[in-house]
Amino acid sequence: MGRYPLIPSYREILPPKEVIRLEIPEGYHPLSSAYLQERPTDLAAHGYVEEEYIIRSYGNIYLWPKEEPRPVIRAENAPFCSRFLLRKPADPNRFSGVAVFEAFNNGGKISHPTGLWPNAYEYLMESGDAWIGVEVQYLGFETLKQYDSERYRDYDLAFPNPVPPQERGPLGWHVLREAAAKRGFRYGLELPDDFEKGFIFDEFFQIAALCRRNLPGDPFEGYDVKKVCIASVFDINAFVAGFHPYERLPGGAPVFDGYIKYMSGSGGELSREADMWWHDDPRSKAPCDVPLMRIETAGDLRGELPHPSWGSLRRREDSDEPGDLVRMYEIAGLSVSRAAPELYDICPGRQCYEKLGLTPPSREDPYKDPLYNFSGKHIMTGAYRNLREWMLYGTSAPRASRVELSGEYPDTQFVLDENGNHVGGIRTPYLEVPAASYDDVGGIVPFSKEKLQKLYGTKENYLRLFYECCDRLCAQRWITGQGAEEMKRQALRVEF
Repeated sequence: MGRYPLIPSYREILPPKEVIRLEIPEGYHPLSSAYLQERPTDLAAHGYVEEEYIIRSYGNIYLWPKEEPRPVIRAENAPFCSRFLLRKPADPNRFSGVAVFEAFNNGGKISHPTGLWPNAYEYLMESGDAWIGVEVQYLGFETLKQYDSERYRDYDLAFPNPVPPQERGPLGWHVLREAAAKRGFRYGLELPDDFEKGFIFDEFFQIAALCRRNLPGDPFEGYDVKKVCIASVFDINAFVAGFHPYERLPGGAPVFDGYIKYMSGSGGELSREADMWWHDDPRSKAPCDVPLMRIETAGDLRGELPHPSWGSLRRREDSDEPGDLVRMYEIAGLSVSRAAPELYDICPGRQCYEKLGLTPPSREDPYKDPLYNFSGKHIMTGAYRNLREWMLYGTSAPRASRVELSGEYPDTQFVLDENGNHVGGIRTPYLEVPAASYDDVGGIVPFSKEKLQKLYGTKENYLRLFYECCDRLCAQRWITGQGAEEMKRQALRVEF
């Protein structure tokens, strides 16, 4: 054993030490509320309520030297304070029994979801699921306290670094920091030394344990939680490889019943000192005894910004073997920048930025026209639906081929068809019945009317083929019926 002790091979996870529900007065909404989005979501109209909770607890900070069989404890039993938002059916009888976690992101300096909620919130609420957005990033804590200092005055919202300053090591290696340096600009998400991002693991596991508890005043008092899962862009690989096998509920059941890793990197960001894993690190391909989906856009497959994470090096075989329930999904033709144009709508509204004295992110979206609206949301919604059915009923998710590549790392190129689009991977009507070509970095080349007419003859024939593809994807369980109908409406706008 090295300098630090290994985490236990079995640890019983309990809820946070202190859980405080903050009352939400009528007409008030906390920062990151669905009601304060650029396009507000009226949760009450869907029969949902939104609640805000503060947790105070203790957690460990971890490292994972490659020579060790599992993570080691860098600092033990240190205090932290965080918050989460809960959206659930107002009527417990409408609750499906599924609760899904997502880490808030601060890409626009204010916390907002980036994985499941912007892509699948309509399906989630139709299904009666509960959604939990968890605060995990430095800017999230800071803007929260600035936005309403009175509301959070008595709570020291922070992930304080428990390692004494004189004992702290340098920041761990991160591919984004390296890529930024090579391109001559500064990585924009640097953290102060006194903030320790590594509390996220114990925070998530403890809140998940809280979901199972049913005591008076608990978030799910009167609700019967059957399954708890994570669908997020954060470091799911580290959750799966480093903690899931060892962290258990009382009685031995897994804390999380399923995972969706959407677009995140190779993993290994266990703490501020921990190195991100190299792209082909075997820990990023770890088996999982509950359903796990790893979803990559085409823009995640090579070393291109904004996600230079070389997802193609993390490929592994799908599996339905006991103890290894894994699907690898690659969405052909989809770039990172195009993955969720809906994100503009669910980001905090301009009034939030104005109150904080911040400049809102640009809402100018060159891809609003349906011809360009090749969104990943339909595949993400379908994947979440399939994860639910896998967890609840044991229905295995469909399998997909990989996007075809040529050459070896780092000289990897996409194999393109006669229309300039990617070959292989999860196929959508935008590639199967194309009206444009799409690359992995957000570029689009719309086809001329002459080319459309050469390919399809008439708009009626184009629509027939497009609709048939939508119906086929729906039958194969890649998209929902609602997603198919939305894409069909978009296709009507293509001009011949």
